[in-house]
Amino acid sequence: GFSSASDPEFQEMLSTGSSNIILVNMVTGARHRITTMQAGQYALFPHFRSDGWFYFQVRDQNTNKEYAVASDAALHL
Repeated sequence: GFSSASDPEFQEMLSTGSSNIILVNMVTGARHRITTMQAGQYALFPHFRSDGWFYFQVRDQNTNKEYAVASDAALHL
């Protein structure tokens, strides 16, 4: 959370945008935030494997770079 709607970091995220990966347990409905992207950073296109690992792309508009990321976070929830 942010202290208020006028928080400078929140305002930057509103104007620049960002996106995160959130895993949802389809049985219980429990939601788990996997990434914490900053303003101008986007976690995109999750692809799940049968062994519990998943891949996603991070697009960072602040540095004009893109990364491929692998995570086993789903195995630890």
